[in-house]
Amino acid sequence: MEKIEREQLKEKLRVSLKSNLGNVTATCKEVGIGRKTFYRLLEEDEEWRKEVEEIREEGKQTMDDFTEGKLFELIREGNVATIIFYLKTRHPEYKPKMIAEIEGKLKVEKGLTEEDKQLLAEAIKYATGTITNKDTSKPELQEGISQK
Repeated sequence: MEKIEREQLKEKLRVSLKSNLGNVTATCKEVGIGRKTFYRLLEEDEEWRKEVEEIREEGKQTMDDFTEGKLFELIREGNVATIIFYLKTRHPEYKPKMIAEIEGKLKVEKGLTEEDKQLLAEAIKYATGTITNKDTSKPELQEGISQK
C-alpha cells in the first residue's frame, strides 16, 4: 500500500473511529477493512497507535458518561431494578456478602487461596472428628491437634 493510500485510509479510520466511539469492529466494517488490517496498521506506526488509543479512550469516557446518565434517569423514574443495581455496585452496605454456615455463620470477605481451602477442609475434618493428628499433612494443624 502506498503512503498516500495509507494516510487516506488512516483518515477514514480516524473519522469513523470517532463517530463509533472507539469501537474497532464497527469502524472496520464501516471503512471496509478487516480487523487484522486495522491492528497491523497499529503495529506498523507507533504515532498512529497512540492517536487511536486516545480516540478509543475518549470514546470510552463518552460512553461511560452516557451510560451513567441513563442509569441516573432510570433511578429518578423509580426503576427498582436499576436502584438495586446501583446500590449493589456503588454502596458498600448493599454489596453482596458471602456467608457460609458451619454451626453458625462465617463471613468470607476475600477469596480463599488453594492452601487456605485445603487448611479449612482439614480443620473441618478435625472439628467433625474425621481426622486425627496422624492423618493431617499440615504441621500447623498437627500442633493444634496436639494441644487439644
